Order: sequence, then C-alpha cells, then structure tokens
Amino acid sequence: MDIFGGMLFRTSRLICFLTWIAQVAAGWWSPARATDCRTNPMGAVGDSLAVSFLIDPPDCHGQTASVTLIPLSGVPPFQFSSDGGISFGASADFNLLAGTYTFSIVDASGCRKDTMVQLLEPPPLLLTVGQDTFTVGAGEVINLLAQASGGTPPLALSWSPPNGLSCTDCANPSVVAGMVGSYTVTLTDANGCSRSLSVAIDVTADKEIFVPSAFSPDVDGINDLLQPYGSGIGVDRVDSFQVWDRWGNLIWEQADFSLNDPAIGWDGTRNGQKLDPGVYIYVLNIRFLDGSHALYKGECQLIR
Repeated sequence: MDIFGGMLFRTSRLICFLTWIAQVAAGWWSPARATDCRTNPMGAVGDSLAVSFLIDPPDCHGQTASVTLIPLSGVPPFQFSSDGGISFGASADFNLLAGTYTFSIVDASGCRKDTMVQLLEPPPLLLTVGQDTFTVGAGEVINLLAQASGGTPPLALSWSPPNGLSCTDCANPSVVAGMVGSYTVTLTDANGCSRSLSVAIDVTADKEIFVPSAFSPDVDGINDLLQPYGSGIGVDRVDSFQVWDRWGNLIWEQADFSLNDPAIGWDGTRNGQKLDPGVYIYVLNIRFLDGSHALYKGECQLIR
C-alpha cells in the first residue's frame, strides 16, 4: 500500500489514478466533455466520433434547409441535437431556417462530437412598382414600372392580364387607360421563387353629354342633324339614341354607334318624310368604359 497526498491507496489503484491524471492533462479524454474517446481511463477503448453532413439548402429565402447528420464512427445507437446539446433525439434529420447551429452527436459509449454549421439561404426577392395606383382619364397613356433584385438570377418579370399592354415580359410596359381594373406583375427567379404586386387603375369618365336644344335640317351644312356631343373621355359606345313626338310615338332610333360620329343623327324625317317644326323628345343611353350606363333625356326644337 502507498500514501499519496495524505490518502491511502492500494498500489494497483494508485497506478490507475496516476494514469488517469496523465490522460486528462494530455487532452485525450475528459469525463466532463467526452469529446474524444480514443482512450478511456476505465479501460474501455473506442474510436473518435466523426460525422458528416448532408445539407439540402433552401431554394427560396425564408424556406428551411434539410440537414442530415451521418455518423462515420462511434458506437450506435446515436443521439442527435441541433441546439448544442440542450435536447437530443434519435432522428438525424433536421429542417431548419438559415442561421448558425451547433450540432451534437452522442454515441452509446457517451462520446460526444459538437460541430458548428452555418446554414445559408438565397437573398430575398425584392420587387417594387414605381406607382401602385393611377387615376386617369380614359384614353390616357400609363407608363408602368417594376424594379426587381435579389433571389437567384436570372430574374424574369411577367405582367397580367396582357390586355392593352405594350409588352408583358418587360420592366416598363405602357397601356392606354380603358376600363377600371388592375395589372399584376410577378417576379420569378431561377429557382421558381416568386413575388407579385398589383397596380390599380381608376379611370375617370367625362359624363357631360350635350344635345342641342334646337336644330335646322335645311342641308346648309350647319346644325343639320340632331346629335349628341361630348369629350368622349371614358365613353365606350352610344347604346341607343331615340327621338319621340309629344304623343309618345317613336320617330327615329339609332343603336350602337360612337359618340361624336358626324354621320349619325336625326335629320328631322320619318320614313323619308319631312316632319313639321315643333318640339320633340330625345332619349340617349351612353355606355362608359367602366361598365356603367347613363340615361339622358330632353327636348329639342325642330326648326324649318
């Protein structure tokens, strides 16, 4: 028996104790960290833990990466952790957002391996439009604009619906304002990631329609026809234009024509016969580009 540090040991135990001190000092094995199991002071011998990583990165910003830990040595079964050993589980598969993680693996003999891994992701898709709302008169030209960046090149833009657009796959198409509605621009990158924004178009119509209070169909080239007039802004078609006498008889009618058409109007006749001077009633139905209708009624004096 020997005395070491004031304590009594059997010679065989003392040799073992001194050996353990030497091993810990050399960094071969630590019961606190258990990161290297090449030599175990209790006599068990095992391989150092080695692990590889199978990482499937995300296609798009904000998606998760798939990570699989593959033990290359050690004693199964293994336990795995993605939070630095706070919690362990039997699954070696993890789905994680971009960031830096400490992955840990522990084998059946208690050996542990920690590895820090940074998971990357593509940059976010950035899409802006120069103006997201337009309020214009019908017939005005609107220049749309989209600016794109980020993601995985190449980037592609697509506008929809295609109606009236000068191009659907460019950054700045132009369109002539028609009906109220919107256009959507979609940005797509090489990985199929996409982002969309909409541009609203509000078309204002000029609903001031003028019908003369008198006309003289004497074929002098001046005020020979009873016709509706207007700026035409926002007007689609004249659905119907009717002339009635004061007893409720339909005298003349024309349907589906353009406002301000100089060739269309009432010439003061019925079935080719000139009518007497007097007061007649007109009824005008206008259809606008926004889909609305307006009805106009009034009196007109026929002068001969």
